[in-house]
Amino acid sequence: MKYPSFSWLLLSIAVTLHPVVLNSQTRPAASNPVPFIGQPLAPARATPGSGGLTMTIRGVGFVSGSLVQWNGLALPTTFVSGQSLTAAVPASSLAQAGSGVVTVVNPAPGGGSSNLAFFEVTRATPSAIMFEIRTYTPTNTNSLVAGDFNGDGKLDLAVSTGATLSILLGKGDGTFNVTTFPTTAQFVGTLVTGDFNGDGKLDLAFPDPFHNVVHLLLGTATERSLRSQRPLSAPIQFGPPRVTSMETVNWTSRL
Repeated sequence: MKYPSFSWLLLSIAVTLHPVVLNSQTRPAASNPVPFIGQPLAPARATPGSGGLTMTIRGVGFVSGSLVQWNGLALPTTFVSGQSLTAAVPASSLAQAGSGVVTVVNPAPGGGSSNLAFFEVTRATPSAIMFEIRTYTPTNTNSLVAGDFNGDGKLDLAVSTGATLSILLGKGDGTFNVTTFPTTAQFVGTLVTGDFNGDGKLDLAFPDPFHNVVHLLLGTATERSLRSQRPLSAPIQFGPPRVTSMETVNWTSRL
């Protein structure tokens, strides 16, 4: 029996194989990524009525067909790179105070909308901001002075309120406990503080302009109480004042 040669077998196999032609149109198109905006925008804010501007958006996943949107409306967009876009923000979008929601949208296939970034349209904020805390007194205030009147290490206020004196004991957080005391003065004038009797405790003094009298309140402050012996009605004179009356008030029960 005679067998075919090896070369003939190779030829036969080569003849019977069918060529496969790849059609480039059948390959799936590459999908665009979902874009991501890095913070912050540049610029990130403007004052109302400042006019139009060019905003730079930095991030990743940008393509040549990327569109920047402002509150859902497309802005004229320039593709710079896969990490940078610029967009023209019209003056009409910056006319009033508010916030603009900025997104980047990539086209199909794939693609989609980015995370949100916010553009603030607001007036400049001062570097120092003062917050007001109100403490009410029983009547109109005329004069006040600060000091640690009860020795607790927190700043207090003494306030003249007509013919009465209000002591505002500080809590250390900007708020106070208010206690008001009567005086023998017709009007409590400008308050001053000092250690007038040399005992290391803060005292108060004030004039009564209607009676030509200076009132002296000697403090005996402790950590939890404030007690004053009050020599009252000392006539104004160049010599030592004459104390015409003495009164002791315990303020602890009123705090």
